[in-house]
Amino acid sequence: MWPTDALFGELIRGPHEMTVRVELWRGTQVKLSHNLEISAGAVTLDRNTDVYSSAELTVQLTENGGLLGANAISITDLNVYGLVIRPYRGVRLPDGSSSEVPLGHLLVEHFKRSAVSTAVTVKAGGYRSYLRDAKLREPFAAGGLVARNVLLTLIQGGLPADFGAIAYDGAEWNALGAATLPEGTVFESDRLAAVDEIATSFGVEVFPDREGVWRFRRLDEVAEPVWNVDTGPGGVQLEAQAGQDRSSVWNVVVARGEASEDSPAAQAVAENTDPNSPTYVGGPFGERVWVYTSGLLTDNAKAQAAADLLLARHSLADTVVDCTAVPHPGLDPGDTIRVSMPDGTVRDFQLDAVTIPLTVDGTLGLATRQRTQEGSA
Repeated sequence: MWPTDALFGELIRGPHEMTVRVELWRGTQVKLSHNLEISAGAVTLDRNTDVYSSAELTVQLTENGGLLGANAISITDLNVYGLVIRPYRGVRLPDGSSSEVPLGHLLVEHFKRSAVSTAVTVKAGGYRSYLRDAKLREPFAAGGLVARNVLLTLIQGGLPADFGAIAYDGAEWNALGAATLPEGTVFESDRLAAVDEIATSFGVEVFPDREGVWRFRRLDEVAEPVWNVDTGPGGVQLEAQAGQDRSSVWNVVVARGEASEDSPAAQAVAENTDPNSPTYVGGPFGERVWVYTSGLLTDNAKAQAAADLLLARHSLADTVVDCTAVPHPGLDPGDTIRVSMPDGTVRDFQLDAVTIPLTVDGTLGLATRQRTQEGSA
């Protein structure tokens, strides 16, 4: 969860005034506006998408063709050539000031103006969009190079030059260690796929956080709940729907490397060994096995880290819960939340996706497709 204080959470649980602003930037260097006026829109953080974060919003034009809330910005200035939006959502504090949470730095990828109204629709994607689009111009021979250094090289090379040196979490990056990539490793063209393959070999996810700082995050499967999506007086839940879907469940992940003339392929297995789980590998559910292969898994420890990460990300829920709630803009994918279920029980889930509205009438959308966490109430 993005850091907020106790007062922030208390205010959300009662009557409060929401604050929203959306800044428009040219890259990272020039702020074009402080506050666009938004008539509709939301930001979605979803760790199962290539870009991780996205936004769609509607801004309004004034009579003279300027963007409402930023009269110096003409509709002719709105383009897809490097404009970035930075949304924020918060609450009004008792002293009249506001406490706000950043929702990301997002590249404008599409805009459309209505022919019969003043509405302008803007769609934007997170900075992983740059890596998706900046394919490698020629094969990148990375064998023998320090893997964590290659990650930074691939990220930096995919971002615009005027971004300057990338900001990244040094502690998380240092924790990756100084292991080198296997001799003969070559990444052909897909920069983002290369980043994710290296990340998987370390058992981490790589993405920019809400302020554009690149993270190298391990998933915590036993985290304590950071937010209670409850019902009743003081509760924040508006609706919850629970279902089941066998096709979304993988209860075994096999991760293996590539064999050489001198040694067999490294291999590791992660599986659901909880006999009390309905997807227990020894139970009537049977086995649904996903095999992941990468030449970067050069030893069993790396294979195990990859298997554990993929099981945590993709052993999708034996119980699927989608709910709407009073918005808490600090919630992130990977957070554990405690949910009051439709059958009256209370269970803990790990978030896959969060949709944060940018208007006062919007509700928080939460998708929990991960397996429930142990120790739930």
